[in-house]
Amino acid sequence: MSEPLPVPPAPPLWRQPRAPGVFAGFWALYIRELRRQRRAVAFALVPQALTAALLMAIFDLASPEGIAGQMPGADVPITLGAFIAPGLIAITMLNIAFQTTAFTILHAKIDGFIDIELMAPLSAISRLFAHGLLGTTMGVLVGLAVGVVLAFVVDMPFPDPLQAVLFAVLGAWCISLFGIFAGLWARKWDSLSAISTFIVTPLVFLSGAFAPVSGFEAPFADLVANQPFHFVIDGVRGGLTGAQDASALVGALGMGAIAAVGAWAVGRLIRAGFNTVA
Repeated sequence: MSEPLPVPPAPPLWRQPRAPGVFAGFWALYIRELRRQRRAVAFALVPQALTAALLMAIFDLASPEGIAGQMPGADVPITLGAFIAPGLIAITMLNIAFQTTAFTILHAKIDGFIDIELMAPLSAISRLFAHGLLGTTMGVLVGLAVGVVLAFVVDMPFPDPLQAVLFAVLGAWCISLFGIFAGLWARKWDSLSAISTFIVTPLVFLSGAFAPVSGFEAPFADLVANQPFHFVIDGVRGGLTGAQDASALVGALGMGAIAAVGAWAVGRLIRAGFNTVA
């Protein structure tokens, strides 16, 4: 009769596996998608930073006084460079946040590995916050990199950096939610490109990033002043330079309401399994 195999000693308490908590599924999915984006971060940082620097150089050459001259039409005294730099940061952040969530979901649908996520014991809330936080993280990271580059050529006093961070996070989160919807709705890359070209890009660029609201003619001035992306750009600009068109409190409350309603709507779509097959 053979002897029983020896039982290995139990590992210490701090090395024993723990039962998954409430946020275990959300965290696992978020980390997995974040690791998939590691190469994309390197490919996104350098081109976006160079694009922002080139745009700033174009504005410097096109303006008679350069980026150190006063911004014409602004309600408060501010240089052209200090007015445009926060807009470039916010535009880059919003575009990257949208592209990250939309491309991630559509890529998973087309290649078929979204089934792994669907079969996993993940709630709709976990999937919503994992993808939303992924887009927010990528957008803020790339926006921060662009801000560091522009800080070498533009003098920004940073009167309220917490306000800039608040509006950056709220804006990246809201457009990440729209990216989730776009990724679920689209069945092929052409459909997603149409959303990016005809909806996201016009709204982002026509949001007071390169010109004050007072420079627009009616009724376009009211449209620009009341669209969500203007709240984001205006809030980031107010936190970095102190020049702001609207109230920061009104903008924060408006973006907070959009973030909450958007999360509820997109969460309902995820729970219903909306268009999860390409």
